[in-house]
Amino acid sequence: MRFKKILIVSDGNLNDGTGSGVTLSNLFRGWSLERLAVYSVKNDKTNQGILLGDDCFRVPAGKKHKHTNNPVKSTGIFDFARDWIAKSRIRSYLTLFAPVSITSVAEAQINNYDPEIIYAPVSDIFSIRRVMHIKKMTKANLGIVFFDDLIDRYDNLLFSAFYKWAHLRFLRRIVALAKVRYVCSEAMRVEYEGIFNVSFGVVSNPVDLEKIAAFRPKDPFINPFRIVYAGTVNSKNINNLKLMAQAVEHISEMGYEIKFNLYTFGAKLNVAQAQFTENEDCITVDLAPIDDMELFSLLGQASILYIPMDFSKESVKSIRLSYLTKQPLYMSLRVPLIVHGPLSIHVVEHAQAHGYADVVTDPSLDALVQSILDHINGYDKFVQRTDFGLAYAKENHCIKKVQESFYSRLLQP
Repeated sequence: MRFKKILIVSDGNLNDGTGSGVTLSNLFRGWSLERLAVYSVKNDKTNQGILLGDDCFRVPAGKKHKHTNNPVKSTGIFDFARDWIAKSRIRSYLTLFAPVSITSVAEAQINNYDPEIIYAPVSDIFSIRRVMHIKKMTKANLGIVFFDDLIDRYDNLLFSAFYKWAHLRFLRRIVALAKVRYVCSEAMRVEYEGIFNVSFGVVSNPVDLEKIAAFRPKDPFINPFRIVYAGTVNSKNINNLKLMAQAVEHISEMGYEIKFNLYTFGAKLNVAQAQFTENEDCITVDLAPIDDMELFSLLGQASILYIPMDFSKESVKSIRLSYLTKQPLYMSLRVPLIVHGPLSIHVVEHAQAHGYADVVTDPSLDALVQSILDHINGYDKFVQRTDFGLAYAKENHCIKKVQESFYSRLLQP
C-alpha cells in the first residue's frame, strides 16, 4: 500500500484518553511513520508546531501517569481566561466569531510538510472553521469524521435558531469540501446520508485481538464480585453511575462481597471523586491507566463491565447515534457486560440486537439490582453470552480489517 503524507487535525492528542483520541491513535498505528503528522491544538498552544512520526503517539504533556501527580495547571492570565471560556457556556457563542489561531511555527511546518491528505474530526462551528483554514494552506484532499451527533448541538443557546442555521451551513460546506467522509455508527450513517445527500463510511475504534487475547479471563472473576466502569464521567452518564453505586451498596448490605470500581481520566478525576464520597469500602474512584496493557489487564479482571447512558433528554439527544470507543474493546475481552440506558440510544439498541450484553432499559434501582443479582447467581450464562460479542468484534473491529478498509478509502485518488 502506497501511503500518502497525511496531516491529522485534532483538538487534543492521539492518545489523550478521549474517545476520538483513542480511536485516531488505533486507526493510524498502521500508517507509515515517515508520512504521518498531527496538528494538535493543545500541542500548538504549549509547545508550538506539529507532531511527526512516532511523536504523534506520545503521551501529551500534562497528563497524569502512575509516576506523576496532578496534571499541569495554567498560570498566566491569558491561560486562565482561555481555560475559563473553554469550560463556560460562553464558548458555544464564540465558536462563530473567535479568530482561528494557529502559530506561525505550526503554519511554517505544515507548509514545509506539504500534506497530501488532511483528516479531521469535526464538530462545532469553530472546529470546522479551523479545518477549513488549514485546508486553504495546502493542496491536500480532505477527509472528515463525525464522532458525535451534531445536528442539535446549539439547541439550548439564546438565538439558537441562528446558531443552528449557521452550524448547518458550515456542516454542509465541510461535507462538500471533503473527498472522504466517515461517521462512527451505522445509525449515524443512515441519518447523515439523508441530511447531506452524500455517502459516508462507518469507522469505529479497532482492536488488536491478538494482544487482547492474553487478557481474557481464564476463570470467572466473581470473588469478590467486581463491577468496573472505565471512561469519562459527565452529564451523559453520571445519573446511572450514581445508580450503580446505590445498587452495589444495596447488594453489599444484603451480605454479598461486591465492589464498584470507577476509573476515569486526568482532569475528570477530582470531579468524579467528589460525586462518590460514601461507602468507600465497596465503591472506589481512581485514575484510568493510559498504557493499553495496564488498561486491558484491569478490565480483564472485572466480573462485569458497565456501560451507562443516562435517561435524561440531554443524554438521549447528544449520544443517540453514537458508538462508544470502549464497545469493541469490551466485546473483545469476553467479560460479561451490562449496557444500561434507553432503547432510543443506538448503543443500547445495538447491544440488544446483537445479544452481547445484558441490556437494562429500566431507569429504576430495582431493575439494576436484579440484573446484578442475576449475574451473581447465574454467571456462567452471561459468560456464554460473551461469545456473541467476540464474534462481532472479530468480524467488525479487528484492527487489520478495519485499517485496511479505512486506508483504502482514504487513499483513493
